[in-house]
Amino acid sequence: LQESEVFINHLQVENQQIKGAEKRILSYLTARLKYYDEVVNLHQLSVESLQKLGPQFDEFYQNVRNKEKEFLAKILKEGIENQEFTTHNSVEVSEAIMNVANALKHEAYYNSMAYSVKDVDYSE
Repeated sequence: LQESEVFINHLQVENQQIKGAEKRILSYLTARLKYYDEVVNLHQLSVESLQKLGPQFDEFYQNVRNKEKEFLAKILKEGIENQEFTTHNSVEVSEAIMNVANALKHEAYYNSMAYSVKDVDYSE
């Protein structure tokens, strides 16, 4: 679990070098999805296994998710300052982006009719 937090922190540092808020958000979400795919394939974890980790996983997940939302909100605010985006509530929009990203990830799994997460092609 700590490996994921280290990766997210590293990804956020690398993301700082990308020009443009929209490109930064897309790059971050794409890299995050690829990482999820690699970790699941590497450890061959099923959704059921992740659910069985229970409270320990939930606490970790919420901490990482909050960091990700804060990071995206920061990018969104920079986008407003640079006039790439219209004025909005960056915290609410970052939450919505994360919800949509997670929903797409889960939809890819359930629509794939795969027997395990490692069989899902998230690029579709």
